[in-house]
Amino acid sequence: MKRLNVPLLLMVREAILKEPKQFIMDHWFSDQTDIRKRGTDYRHRPNAYEIPNCGTAACIAGWVVTIGNGKTPREIAIQHLLGVKTEACNLLNVDGYDASFLFYVTNWSPHYRKAWKATRSPAKRALIAAKVIDNFIRRHK
Repeated sequence: MKRLNVPLLLMVREAILKEPKQFIMDHWFSDQTDIRKRGTDYRHRPNAYEIPNCGTAACIAGWVVTIGNGKTPREIAIQHLLGVKTEACNLLNVDGYDASFLFYVTNWSPHYRKAWKATRSPAKRALIAAKVIDNFIRRHK
């Protein structure tokens, strides 16, 4: 069995904590237009459509593919309309089933899922995701 790519997952964790406003779990990638169309859960925040840096946010899987390829979320979003989960799984050396407990908030433990739903703060959500990543690493070492 392949070993989890812990260094990559830790880089994702750091990217999320460094710029929480560029982290949205609703879709693989989201930009200002996507947020307006999809009504992401950030829509109630002032400045909801100001995603920093390249103007594109990513979820955990999106960040895995972004960092794993050494590009920006915007560049990866343009290239990868499909296949983000598969590529993220390959980069992390995990199967799709295991990855679903990392990539989908609905599959997070009830404690983290409840904390996620209880806040709209990007910084708090980034901290929650960092804890999910830490827990995932502990379980897969």
